[in-house]
Amino acid sequence: AVALPFALINVGEAVVATLVLRRLRRANSFLYSFEGIIAFALVAGLMAPAIAGLPGAAIASLVVGQPLGVEFRSWLVGHGLGTLTCTPVLVLLLRGDIARWWHDATPAQRIEAAILLTTMAGFSGFVFNVSTVPLLFLPILPLMVITFRLEQVGSALAVVILGVVGAT
Repeated sequence: AVALPFALINVGEAVVATLVLRRLRRANSFLYSFEGIIAFALVAGLMAPAIAGLPGAAIASLVVGQPLGVEFRSWLVGHGLGTLTCTPVLVLLLRGDIARWWHDATPAQRIEAAILLTTMAGFSGFVFNVSTVPLLFLPILPLMVITFRLEQVGSALAVVILGVVGAT
């Protein structure tokens, strides 16, 4: 019964983010400048999930029986972080940047990318499985190396790896 309203709210969230980013002239360039990244984070990671979170949390609250504030916070955090984590990779994929990188890379660069991204997954897995020592700073090291070696494509993929491992 709530699938259709949730679908409309989710699509509406993406539409709000897109329209506002286009209005700010950042819809097609948010990955290419510091100002664009800040605009993307504020609009798609905070504002749009907050707007969509009001009706979404209200419906979820009615269905699940949790307080509205709890559902709103869950919506805001889940949708905001999900958008910030996955959208850059999807944009790079849809624009063909990942395919272009793969095509232009030498076999040695592809192997290096695989090793670096596997290292990122290993570091992330280790960090999130240790609860006795605060190690959450450790994935920054492979993330920095990946960013310098693999640039935008690698850093976007590494952030998704970190998010997936952390969420798991």
